Amino acid sequence: MDNASSSRFIKGVMSTGFASLVTLVSGFVNIILAVRFVPKEHFGVYILLQAFISSLSALSDLGTNLSTTKHLAGDDEAGRFSIVNTILGFKLLVVLFLGLATFLGRDLLYGLFKSQLLFDIAVYIPVLFVTESLCSLMGSIQQGFHYYRKMAAAQIIQSVAGIIFIIVFLVFLRMGLTGLIYARLLSLALCICYQVKPFIHRITMRFDKGRFKEVFYFGFPLGLNSILSFVFLRMDTLLIGALLNPLQVAYYGTSRKLPDASQNMFESSFRSVFFPNMSELFSRGEKAEAEKLLANSLRLVSFLTLLCTLVVILFQREIVELLFSARYLESAPILSLLMIALSIGLIGNILGTSLVSAGHSKLPVLINLVDTAVSLTANLVLIPMFGVIGAAYAAILARSLTNPVNVWFLKRRGIAVNVAEYLKPAVIFGVCMAIHLGVGNGGILLNLSIIILFLAACLGLSVITRHDLLTFVKCMRRRGRTLEAGA
Repeated sequence: MDNASSSRFIKGVMSTGFASLVTLVSGFVNIILAVRFVPKEHFGVYILLQAFISSLSALSDLGTNLSTTKHLAGDDEAGRFSIVNTILGFKLLVVLFLGLATFLGRDLLYGLFKSQLLFDIAVYIPVLFVTESLCSLMGSIQQGFHYYRKMAAAQIIQSVAGIIFIIVFLVFLRMGLTGLIYARLLSLALCICYQVKPFIHRITMRFDKGRFKEVFYFGFPLGLNSILSFVFLRMDTLLIGALLNPLQVAYYGTSRKLPDASQNMFESSFRSVFFPNMSELFSRGEKAEAEKLLANSLRLVSFLTLLCTLVVILFQREIVELLFSARYLESAPILSLLMIALSIGLIGNILGTSLVSAGHSKLPVLINLVDTAVSLTANLVLIPMFGVIGAAYAAILARSLTNPVNVWFLKRRGIAVNVAEYLKPAVIFGVCMAIHLGVGNGGILLNLSIIILFLAACLGLSVITRHDLLTFVKCMRRRGRTLEAGA
């Protein structure tokens, strides 16, 4: 990777990372307010609603979002806007058709979940689905153009607007579940208006059949992969709703908020920069540079996620009580298990994204076929056996199977993967967990000592290097100067 590309990658991660941090904080402000102003059962129904919309989004994507980003990143100006107009027109037709079908088939929701409240708010599903889908597509287009600052601004607009609308609808107007829906819908609408602004003068909806085939054929396997990913990432929530009740969905949903927020931060700040840059390196034939970027990404993401997971496990009860109130303390053990699943899953995400960047869009489907079968089977068995925590056990099992298969496929395609880059922090994490389990709840001083031990071991074993720290400080100083200049 040359200096210009490396600088763009670092600046992109820093820009989107700051916006993702704002999104993370605002998301927790929203959840803190929601769990205090919305009854638990109603909050569980809202989580079911979101899970159902996610299933529709996975079904409608057909791989076009990811494929659009890849093709935009390697095309010229005229070709880019031909792709934008073609895919935007196609996506509008798909989401409007599915939105109408969902509205007409809402009786099926009641038959599956036996929730009158969910049936009553089903009228909002098509509108939320259309806005969610368009916002996601416009974000993918921004990635392809390398508009990282605009991506960051869109995230911040949506986040800040979400907080404002939550305060208005929940705190002042006391609208409860309906207020949550309105806040989400309006914040998405504002985000879309900002996202489309740089392209509005070039949108003609002119359909290019050749461009469509190029993007669709590459993306279709990714679309199947998205559906499979939904099954092992979101089907657990729907199964809890069908096998148990909305109250248990509320406990599981609150447990998922921190891992999901971390996943979203990873997607919007790191992966949104990692994917187009890896695609560009492979398209230019710079395989060695791509492997170097992959190795560093595995090392740093593994360290950060395991550090966060360790902190959450050591202070799980305090975190749940702070964020969700004492009413949700039952979800603390579930939160810890889901953070472990997240730390495994993000490594698999980087490996799978590298496969797609190298042009192997069909392989993630094969990988996820195994994971989907394991996840679905494990949830159907473990939820009835252990209750809601069984879904967390199933998540860890499914994510663990992804990693070696991804590594094997990458190596078969001649792409080197240094497994030690993420196994070293995992071993250190395991030692720290053994100490924690051995001494029990030793209080805040012991917990802080375990965290310091983790950091010291990572520094000593070069999981984190002096170069990493210097680069981070340099980027922070550069960002500070940029903010001062803007002020």
